[in-house]
Amino acid sequence: MTETKNDTEEAGLPKSVIGVIIAVIIIIAVVIVVTGKSKFEPVNVGTQAIEFELPTLD
Repeated sequence: MTETKNDTEEAGLPKSVIGVIIAVIIIIAVVIVVTGKSKFEPVNVGTQAIEFELPTLD
């Protein structure tokens, strides 16, 4: 006899594992966005300009 799968049996990962994987991906994306935003601060009127020199491209 051959074995047949019931329609109620699921193939692959359980839904809870997939949910955890998606949650971890979303958390990592949020952390990357938040840490990237902290690098860029808006320039306010009346503040001292940053001293820098542009390199020559010749």
